[in-house]
Amino acid sequence: MTKWNLTFLNTLDSGDVVTVHGYGSKGSLQKVSSYSWMTGSSFVGKKLKNPTFSMNVLRLPMPNRINVLEETFLQGGFNSTNGMVIGVAQVNKDSAKKYGWVYLKKSTDVLKSLQVLKGGVFDLHDGLAEGFNKDVKGKNIVGKHTSFLPTKQDNVLFANLVALKFSIAASALSKTPIGFGDLILADTAVNSLNGMTLREIAAKADTMITGYAGRTFETVEAYVNL
Repeated sequence: MTKWNLTFLNTLDSGDVVTVHGYGSKGSLQKVSSYSWMTGSSFVGKKLKNPTFSMNVLRLPMPNRINVLEETFLQGGFNSTNGMVIGVAQVNKDSAKKYGWVYLKKSTDVLKSLQVLKGGVFDLHDGLAEGFNKDVKGKNIVGKHTSFLPTKQDNVLFANLVALKFSIAASALSKTPIGFGDLILADTAVNSLNGMTLREIAAKADTMITGYAGRTFETVEAYVNL
């Protein structure tokens, strides 16, 4: 991407002005070391330098999902719970010893929870969808967790629920098209979640992933569908 050949369908006349628009991929001003005119395969005149720039200014980087995540946290997307909560937070001390949930206070907690570098390879939450029942060592997942690595429990449902709640909050702040959380699921197949808004599905998912009385959990099929 350092040399460009621009071909014109019509012959250019002497004195014509050609304007080229471009965006750089790096944070530096654009430069054109030289340019030449050709007719067919033959050069016309000498190699020229220093074309006139009508605009050559640095801009801010284009936003990406990480920027949106940071702003959604900083600008109150999760003020009602003072952070993103995955599962049902337990206020009763006895309940906190029986049920688990994840409390992600900052955007960096989200990023830290979604992947971990292991042996030079990023380990992601891409395992079976399930509730917060057992960790990889077979121990009950209980209490508040301020991060939730794939090495703790490899659970694709956790990652999907993080993405869903983030998307709902970003939409509510108009960072993405507003109204995402109010969309209603209308699966063409029979689905227990049909007729629910995405916000209602997220709330139901919190209950399902933490579990019910007596540390009981849904079927594998229910979690996979969720």
